[in-house]
Amino acid sequence: MPWAFSGVGVEKIHFPSTLTYVGDHAFAGSAQLRELDLPGSLQEVGKAAFEGCTGLERARIGDRVGALPESCFERCTGLREVTLPDGLRELGRKSFAHCTGLEKVLLGRGLEEVGDSAFCNVASAKVHAPDWASWCNIRFAPDKNYSGKNVRRQCSANPVQGTSELYVDGAQVTEVEIPEGVTAVGENAFNSYDGAAVVRIPSTVTSIGGTAFYACKYLTAV
Repeated sequence: MPWAFSGVGVEKIHFPSTLTYVGDHAFAGSAQLRELDLPGSLQEVGKAAFEGCTGLERARIGDRVGALPESCFERCTGLREVTLPDGLRELGRKSFAHCTGLEKVLLGRGLEEVGDSAFCNVASAKVHAPDWASWCNIRFAPDKNYSGKNVRRQCSANPVQGTSELYVDGAQVTEVEIPEGVTAVGENAFNSYDGAAVVRIPSTVTSIGGTAFYACKYLTAV
């Protein structure tokens, strides 16, 4: 049910192993919630289910969840670490927007689509991809521009945009050396990435997405 536990004062929730669905805004605004470990039985999470859970520090997503919808964890300003399962294919728009305390994002192997502004205003997170093929398979939505009274900002879907904090297979990326066998580089994959001076692309790559290497200001050789 929507808004089922919105605003409650609990610090930790023990979900039953039979849980398959968490509704829209189910725990939105539950500021005292500290830890979230969603069970393996969970298949679907509703829109903005945990939006504004400002005390939440860590979140683990169940292996059967295929997508996180719009604003799922938006404005969880205390969130430090998030682990995404291999079965997760899609992050909706603004899913982790304004999670200003986010320090570590562990990606699974199955992520394919990241919606616009998914990591808007997330500036310092270390992003860990399990391997090159997984990272290059992700299509990040184009930047979104927001304007308001005396405000204009650009919001990104790619959490490493403007940083040097991408880690692949445990190693920080200082050179983009895509291995043989990878066939495509997704949209915005390295857009504005500051960590690499050299890019090496193998002959197996047949497709490079739009703005994949746009504004890599420290890039000196391809």
